[in-house]
Amino acid sequence: MRLLIVLLCGLFASIAFAQEQTTSDGRPPIICPHGALANGLLCSGSYCDDITMRCSPNVRDVRRIFWTPFVHRAPGSGVAICSTEFGGTSGFVSGVACEGDWCDNVALQCTELDLFEPDFSSCFSSSWFSEEQDWQAPPTPFHFIVSMRCKDTHCDLKRMRSCRLKRREG
Repeated sequence: MRLLIVLLCGLFASIAFAQEQTTSDGRPPIICPHGALANGLLCSGSYCDDITMRCSPNVRDVRRIFWTPFVHRAPGSGVAICSTEFGGTSGFVSGVACEGDWCDNVALQCTELDLFEPDFSSCFSSSWFSEEQDWQAPPTPFHFIVSMRCKDTHCDLKRMRSCRLKRREG
């Protein structure tokens, strides 16, 4: 019995540890555990170059996983999209990779789920944020991030869009 309690405590500690991960320039991508989705972002460091992602504890059945192209720094601004209401993709963010001296080129790992897709009638866009702000989280625990927009020098300002889960039709 004591061994079971120790093993369970270790399992919960490793799950809790895996829920928040950080990447930066020169570091490997951060990825939620299989079937978990991103439900919060935090920036720190110069030009928002350290990105921390919070993952949901829920594991869902995965249909497919793919990566967006990198969104590049100024002078242009860009958006990395896992899901669009105009068809093509219906995924949620499950990972972040960055390149460049200040993590100023960002790509998203996207996860499409078997039973759920974004409910575009419920989407929410955060305010622009950088290292001066606290966690950026969707408005409810049932919203998950579907895109990240980047602007300003070195992709210093970021904005995330999140949508609720809805059961896939058909």
